[in-house]
Amino acid sequence: MKFNVLTTGFFAGLIFSLNSIDKAVTFPSKSVDSLAQSQDIAMLAKLTPTQVEKLVNLEKNNQVDKVIVPTYIPPGFQVDKLEVGGGYYYIIYRNSNNLCFYFSYSNHLIFNSQDAEVVGIEINLPVIGTAYLHTKKSHRASIPSSIVVQSSDYGREQFGFASPCTFTKNHGKTITTQEVVKIVESLQYLNP
Repeated sequence: MKFNVLTTGFFAGLIFSLNSIDKAVTFPSKSVDSLAQSQDIAMLAKLTPTQVEKLVNLEKNNQVDKVIVPTYIPPGFQVDKLEVGGGYYYIIYRNSNNLCFYFSYSNHLIFNSQDAEVVGIEINLPVIGTAYLHTKKSHRASIPSSIVVQSSDYGREQFGFASPCTFTKNHGKTITTQEVVKIVESLQYLNP
């Protein structure tokens, strides 16, 4: 009898103790949500973990304020090249038909839109502010005309987008204006 009373008392105490614990382990939901969101954004931008690490290091080393990436990538496009340097990065996307575009962010002016014709498309986004879509006619037959989107903030940081990739050896072909707008409208912070 004594054994049963002690055993019953022990288990009753254990049950009462366990019932008084609300949450044994809690995680700050903001940090978990932020990590999950960053992983989703990286996946949508078609970035590998190594590429993400390079971009995040730019932020950690205060070389750029915030890393911005496109989260809409047209079907069939993959990252062809990621270049990261002191205060800048650019990502080149290309598909099997050699359609090409690149996205860049820098702490210095990238594009010269002097010879560009403004198409009349103004794009307003929370991550970059106002940007303008231009077409740029090439003066050389070997380089196709291009579509350029540039942020209007000529301050410290500059966002840029262009198709085709005229600064590379393989320029590629220009994507459509509609695709450009979709890509630019999809811009998000990699680390929200």
